[in-house]
Amino acid sequence: MSYIDAAATRMQINKSRKSGFTLVEIMIVVAIIGLLAAIAIPNFVKARSASQKAACIANLKQIEGAKATWALEQKKVNTDTPTDVVNGFNMAANLWSATLVDNITININVGLENISNPSIIGETSCSWLNPTNSSATYTSFVNALQSHSRSADDASAYAHLQSGPTYSRWINGTTDNPNGDGSLTPYNDTMNWVGITTANGKALGLTLDDPSFSASDGTIKFSTQWTNRFDYAHGLTIQSDKIDFVGAAAHEIGHLLGFSSGVDDLDSLYYTIYRGAGTNFSSNAIDFFRFSSLSLSNGLPDYTVGTGYKYFSVDGGSNAIAAFSTGVYLGDGSQASHWTNASPRVGLMGPKAGDGEKLDITQTDLRAIDVLGYSLIPEPSSFLLVLFGALLCFRGRRRSINPTG
Repeated sequence: MSYIDAAATRMQINKSRKSGFTLVEIMIVVAIIGLLAAIAIPNFVKARSASQKAACIANLKQIEGAKATWALEQKKVNTDTPTDVVNGFNMAANLWSATLVDNITININVGLENISNPSIIGETSCSWLNPTNSSATYTSFVNALQSHSRSADDASAYAHLQSGPTYSRWINGTTDNPNGDGSLTPYNDTMNWVGITTANGKALGLTLDDPSFSASDGTIKFSTQWTNRFDYAHGLTIQSDKIDFVGAAAHEIGHLLGFSSGVDDLDSLYYTIYRGAGTNFSSNAIDFFRFSSLSLSNGLPDYTVGTGYKYFSVDGGSNAIAAFSTGVYLGDGSQASHWTNASPRVGLMGPKAGDGEKLDITQTDLRAIDVLGYSLIPEPSSFLLVLFGALLCFRGRRRSINPTG
């Protein structure tokens, strides 16, 4: 019989446990970190924004202080228009004065304003002859054009105007359209008065007995958002990253002179009212020389809204000189008070201005201004534009930049 030592043969099992975290513990920690981050990060962003805002306010105060010091030294007030702007407008006025011989003075309020639309660099609001006064009747307009006829274009344009105390034109979009309220189908409409800017009225001799005549012939304002993007010199070339301020100002003056179509009113009202722009729309002076193939086939000028080829003609529509834009809302995207946005550029009265592009008055611009009753200059001019540094809040014809500019 053998003896076995139980202690020697007993199996021993070693139990060991490695240190670490359970999945639940990790999830709790992550949740706590996320909660702290959710609280801390917004507060951090808010604190940083507040710090940046305070820095901006401090910088603005420094700028205002510098401006106040400069104004005190230069004896300027807050309502003063910057010298570059005033000088640029004077140069623009001289561009027109050098081309027209009419012995008249046109008064313009000029200045800067923060225009909300960032693509708009300038806007014009014209003063108009009172439509209830005899000066604005079609008969007075035609007689004045006849008495101011000087050129071959004048003679042709006058010869093709309709006779009588009323005129007819091709129109659409009105509430009294016989084809239906607001219908865009054109129809023949008759009117007896004309939309004439007071500046144009002066050239035609129509404002002297008009009680609506005032000291100002209109207001031109440029956007403060663009003051650092303007080239004010109007030299042989324009800086490649700048807009020609003098040319743009001359463009706005062109609207005051009468290059302003009533089609814009019809287009805008039709869009804002949805359908049926209203009734009793007069043609503006420039609209008597606006035609399309459809209006020509009816022997009438074209006053319709919508796309299609609308052109400038001085012989009753038989020959097209240049294309017009057709409207912001129902047309080609540019106000009808402009040449078409074509390449090459038709003239100064085109709707857009690009970086590095010099804007000058072309022969086509002058032909349009000529048939409105102005006299083109064969000799030193007595035509004068007077600019005031006042800023009034009006909306009217606009000039924008090229989308790529």
